[in-house]
Amino acid sequence: MTGTKSNRGNFRRMAFAAIPLSLLPGLAPAQGKGEPPAAESPQVPPRTLPAETPNPLVPHTALPPGAEQSLGLRLPRDGEAAPDAPDDVEAVAEEPPGRVGRLARVQGSVAFRQSPEDEWTPAAANTALAAGNALYTEAGARAAIQINQIAIAIEAGTDLQIARLDDEGLIATLPRGALDIQAAGLLDQEKIEVVTPQARLTTSRDGRYVVEAGAPVDAPGGFRPARFSVLAGEALIIVSEGVQQALGAGQTLTFTEQGPVLGRVAAPPPLVAWAGGLGAKATEGTPQSARQMTGAEDLGRYGRWETAPEYGDIWYPTVDPGYVPYREGRWVWRQPWGWTWLDERPWGFAPFHYGRWVRVGPRWGWAPRPVAYAEEAWRPRRPIWAPALVAFVGVAALGPRGPGIGWVPLGPREAYYPAFRASPAYVRNVNLYAVRDPRALEGRWRDWRREAPPAAAGPRTALFAPPPRALDAPFINRAAFSALPAADMTASRPTRGRAQPIAVGAAASPLLAAPPPPSGLTLGVTPVVAGRIGLPAGTTATPQRSGPPSQTHVPLAALVVPQQGGPRPGPSAAPGGGLRPGPAGPGGPPGAGPQAVVPPQEGRPGGGLGTAGAVA
Repeated sequence: MTGTKSNRGNFRRMAFAAIPLSLLPGLAPAQGKGEPPAAESPQVPPRTLPAETPNPLVPHTALPPGAEQSLGLRLPRDGEAAPDAPDDVEAVAEEPPGRVGRLARVQGSVAFRQSPEDEWTPAAANTALAAGNALYTEAGARAAIQINQIAIAIEAGTDLQIARLDDEGLIATLPRGALDIQAAGLLDQEKIEVVTPQARLTTSRDGRYVVEAGAPVDAPGGFRPARFSVLAGEALIIVSEGVQQALGAGQTLTFTEQGPVLGRVAAPPPLVAWAGGLGAKATEGTPQSARQMTGAEDLGRYGRWETAPEYGDIWYPTVDPGYVPYREGRWVWRQPWGWTWLDERPWGFAPFHYGRWVRVGPRWGWAPRPVAYAEEAWRPRRPIWAPALVAFVGVAALGPRGPGIGWVPLGPREAYYPAFRASPAYVRNVNLYAVRDPRALEGRWRDWRREAPPAAAGPRTALFAPPPRALDAPFINRAAFSALPAADMTASRPTRGRAQPIAVGAAASPLLAAPPPPSGLTLGVTPVVAGRIGLPAGTTATPQRSGPPSQTHVPLAALVVPQQGGPRPGPSAAPGGGLRPGPAGPGGPPGAGPQAVVPPQEGRPGGGLGTAGAVA
């Protein structure tokens, strides 16, 4: 690309678009949806923004100090020429999410929504969750999600909207309902933030946190207080910009009709006991190689971990002798990846989206990191999620059922090439610890994209075959070849009893192929999705569920650029059992300055939060 004036302008815009919104003053940290309704309390005077505060939808061109260093980039200064954009800059701007959550448990009627503009549909266990997605638990229902080592239980009547999910953390909106958050394995400068109508909780510490959004006086069923409880760890509760309260283990902040009250946790809500009853997480039995893979901590309850000289850590599921990976589930359509494997087993998440399957003797096993080599500075902070680690293969007509599509689970040292648009860096990172030289795949994918047919260079929803000669040898897992009539795949029919094994000789290397396009019968193809991928209107058959309308996500205070530093001091005890301002709120943004407590309430001389005994 040449450094023309037009290209320089484009690069300026694209470089700016790649900046996380959390680093832009006045902007929401993510443009997910779900704005909590504004809540005004006569006991907590709101700190209104000055009239000159810019519109949060208008981007700022000035970055906070340290933003460029934390991003690893340098923007051109006024009067400077912009550098030439790399070949894959557009792909980087459209990079698919590498970090996802998992809907691990569904109890009762739970609804799922792919985007704020979309319809609610029935939720299914093992559904991947990304920024923009939402969950709604109806009366009497509950759900549980996992995000790497974080476990979140969701109470009945909860509307949870994911505004942002990446290596910098999770930001979610909770207009109604309650969450029990067990945070573990948080990385440096990673943060969890939950925004409710009354306040938001933010923490960067492992611990256990309960967030109850409450309900206003005019809500069905009457007033319910909002409550933020820290069972373990430390958190910061931010009411408005500059008005915040630090909480330590055993403390709770309750927003009563008379105002906020600081107290001690007495009896945790029933949701906490329900979350504990799901079964203790098998963290102790999960090897380090799989710790940051979403869903891997469940595997110890459904099989056993061993080691193999050639592949390192390997997990063997407790299954029938005839079990074959990727043969008991269904194919669904998920934006932005396209075809995604939805396994029917309760443990069927991590082994189908990370690592590689391999047959060791008579048993199928899953190796999270089958290839070992020296650490590289460019490696991602966490393993990268993939919609299905298989290679699609063209299959002739399957008898009277018409043409088919086949797939084979990729084995160790076999490269995964996505059937959707992605950058060379994504292809490199998603194959890390699975192939010998992931950097070579980066170059191969870049060359393929330059020479690819229009489908490969078109919109991300276009499906295309991987590069020619992507595999130089027969598949190691050729015994697990499965084929399905294309009509069954595009209708998202269960593969159990339908998928047929395909015999492939040891010397045969089948021709890789692109999977078929989705249809109106494909699960996940809602009317909104159909319009995006060019299907005729009114042809979708994805069932719908009722749920609350989407709301715009707006944080109650601007985020601060994280700074390097050690552990931050927590709040210190004030006379009378309350809290006084500390140097910085635990779990809050470092560098935020002195901690401000909630303003004085009427009738309470001395100011500060009112303290109380145990709050149930």
